[in-house]
Amino acid sequence: MAVNSINQNWLQTLLLELGIPVEEDIMQYSKLTGSDISKRMRAHYGIGEELPAGAFSPISEDLLKQLQWKTYTPLLEAKQAPLEQSYISSMTGPKMEKVMSGIRDVGARDGSGKVMKDKYRTDTASSIFDIQKLITSSEETIRKDVQRWRDMAMSWMG
Repeated sequence: MAVNSINQNWLQTLLLELGIPVEEDIMQYSKLTGSDISKRMRAHYGIGEELPAGAFSPISEDLLKQLQWKTYTPLLEAKQAPLEQSYISSMTGPKMEKVMSGIRDVGARDGSGKVMKDKYRTDTASSIFDIQKLITSSEETIRKDVQRWRDMAMSWMG
């Protein structure tokens, strides 16, 4: 999915700037330990002494999962199911039958269907926006964590 590759690319670039090799599967970054990060920061900033591994919080697997759209698929499907059912019902249910029995022109049918279609689109877009906010929040957390790594390493440069 294109969105995953965008998320993956910014993360790869961010970490590569610190000398952390690119991983095709972003979940591999959760295997970085505080010690791994400490060594990378030391090498990247040319620090002669050891940096305390405990000062570098690894990126959690949960945060990395939260960057991926596939994590939110069940949530989106759960929100869409009732919307889809309402939309389908509006096209075949008693309301539509009443509209069709009272007014036999295509315009009335199109009007009723259009309202439900617009509601479905609006509600789906709202759900996607909510998911994007969750992804953005995870991105911000990771960016702040990486900035803390930088700040910590730079504080040892003297």
